[in-house]
Amino acid sequence: MPWGQLRAHHVAFIRSRLVQAEAAPATVNLTLAVLRGIARQARDFNLMTDEEYRRITEVKPHKGSRVPPGRHVRAGELTALVEACARDRTPAGARDAAMLACLYVGGLRRAELAALKVEHYTSDPPTLTIKSGKGDKDRIVPVEPSAAVAVDAWLVVRGGRPGRLFLPVNKGGRIRGEGITAGAVYNTLARRAAEAKIAHASPHDLRRSFVVICTSCGHPNVIDRQRAKAEGIVKADILELDREPL
Repeated sequence: MPWGQLRAHHVAFIRSRLVQAEAAPATVNLTLAVLRGIARQARDFNLMTDEEYRRITEVKPHKGSRVPPGRHVRAGELTALVEACARDRTPAGARDAAMLACLYVGGLRRAELAALKVEHYTSDPPTLTIKSGKGDKDRIVPVEPSAAVAVDAWLVVRGGRPGRLFLPVNKGGRIRGEGITAGAVYNTLARRAAEAKIAHASPHDLRRSFVVICTSCGHPNVIDRQRAKAEGIVKADILELDREPL
């Protein structure tokens, strides 16, 4: 692609086609940002004049907003999810209950959950060390006592082998493999939601629920809430803040 020949009318055409295709405003504007970045590099390498670059940067962004996909998982729905896991007497039931607990009370991303290793969990006091890929910054996540019970129960079933905290369980109920994937976390929650007869729920919905509770605690920033909990500032049990019937 001869990027040095990129011009403002090309960028405007791409923007127009994306808008016609009803792409989200964020998608349109991200595309424009990428094209501006390419044009800037082309200018820096003397493949484009300053004037052509300026015209490209003047292509207006797409204004608008959309309601973010997903939803808030209520405490009553969480109870139904846990009960669905409890009905499964195979190791998958204990594992999935522990996964739900970590997602809900820790605000973890599904990739972070899948990447957890056994040594990342400490039982006294109950905490998770999250190895974040964003900026290579680890964080300590306090685990509520009720969630720690679920994680400890899974560890008993899991056994003392090293490696990933959450392992695959085959259809025969045997623990196999080196670790679950982020996609498996998503599929597992979707399956448990169907078993619990609640609306579809994703791992990010549980993370969104955690953020809602953070706001209720007066800590709109997830990291701030986790730090406050670690320091003993937030005393209320996270599951009691949002309790309501199904």
